[in-house]
Amino acid sequence: MAAASGTLVDSRLNAYCKHRKTNVPAIHVIVKNFTRGTYINLIVTDNSKATIESTGGAIDGTYERVAIAVNGTLMRGLELESNLRNLGGKFLCEDYTTRDYRIFSIDDIHPGMVRVPAPGLQNLMPVSVAVEIWSVPRSNIVTLLEKEPQGLSIGKVELISGRSEVLGVLAEPSLVLGKKDISDFPGQGIANFRDYIVKEGMRIIDEVLSQGPNLVADELATLRGFRNIAAVLRVNGELRGAVDLINYCAKKLDLTNRLFQNIPIRWTSSFQLMQEMKLDKHGIR
Repeated sequence: MAAASGTLVDSRLNAYCKHRKTNVPAIHVIVKNFTRGTYINLIVTDNSKATIESTGGAIDGTYERVAIAVNGTLMRGLELESNLRNLGGKFLCEDYTTRDYRIFSIDDIHPGMVRVPAPGLQNLMPVSVAVEIWSVPRSNIVTLLEKEPQGLSIGKVELISGRSEVLGVLAEPSLVLGKKDISDFPGQGIANFRDYIVKEGMRIIDEVLSQGPNLVADELATLRGFRNIAAVLRVNGELRGAVDLINYCAKKLDLTNRLFQNIPIRWTSSFQLMQEMKLDKHGIR
């Protein structure tokens, strides 16, 4: 595979990939060169370097992938992540939209992100929204959309990084009318669905714990500890770990709030905290 010259790469894509921070040794990003109609394989190895290779004009299924921005239950660790994984989706990085959007909770089932102003949403202040960028085989985009809840669609989403555009999950304005606006749940100063899950979860857990649930003292102490650790993680911007702990508490307390019904319990970084607090997945040791 011949190396491509720098002139082959669209400047927006180059700016976007140049500075992304990743937690894996290398990421393969397949993007289309808008000026030549070819595809470029960028192997991003850190936050400042990228090896650029051209796939040429003939594209096979291995390289024909597109980037898509997701902002809700398709994100890692949440209810519909498997929809992406099962279609060959690969997580690339976290990013943020430009300040052109609002995000709403659709009955706590999933969020809906809308570019504003929009019909019925003319007087809202736009904000930036936290998203995850995934790579998905182009042939599976329609299947992914078919699995999305009614009222969501695939459109163009503008990102802060290099002001680049990618495909993204957007809501029809009519879907969000009258729904809870969660744009003021700012994880790291950015509207963030995970931040809403954590803050709303802490509120509900506090209410239940104040009523004296039927649990032994050690269990109650552990759940209060998890809730407080989640609050610290939230302040530090570690929202994935905070969601894990709040979700565990919700399951132990048998909460019926729709936010937590189908979020799987993950035994990752939060599992280490559980071990340190003498708790395993079956309860107090």
